[in-house]
Amino acid sequence: IYILMVEKNKWENAVTYDTLTTILNRGVFMQNLKKEIERAQRYKIPLSYIMFDLDHFKNINDTFGHPTGDVVLSKMCENIKQIMRTSDYFGRLGGEEFGIILPETNITSAIQMAERIRKTIEDLYIQDGLKVTASIGLTALQTGDTLDSLYERADKASYMSKAERNKVSII
Repeated sequence: IYILMVEKNKWENAVTYDTLTTILNRGVFMQNLKKEIERAQRYKIPLSYIMFDLDHFKNINDTFGHPTGDVVLSKMCENIKQIMRTSDYFGRLGGEEFGIILPETNITSAIQMAERIRKTIEDLYIQDGLKVTASIGLTALQTGDTLDSLYERADKASYMSKAERNKVSII
């Protein structure tokens, strides 16, 4: 029975979490985003959403190798989890793209968190000569928002940050 329970837990973890970074996978993350949007709209409470990706990540993989790229991703996630609240959600959207849901968080507090994340990534040390930065987009839930509209705004804001890199942009 114990072996079956261990195997069941492994399977459940694989369905819920990204195996490399140990944060929520895209499917579970998006379900939580939808749930938090509905909750924020129902109770008229603030909700902020951060989307980011690592700058020039392909160059990291090409220069230092994919195993080093994996270390960058897992260490970055580990460090960001340490600065998040237990009520926040952190997920891997794909490749080097990530999202963070900040329930009950207004835009002012979300800006502070986004800057902490940017700084945490910038301060990440893996090895000499390897610099990691992120382009971060931030938005807050607005009246009438859907999952798609909130997601698209955050995505657009992150693309605005890519023009300068290592920046937080807000829409």
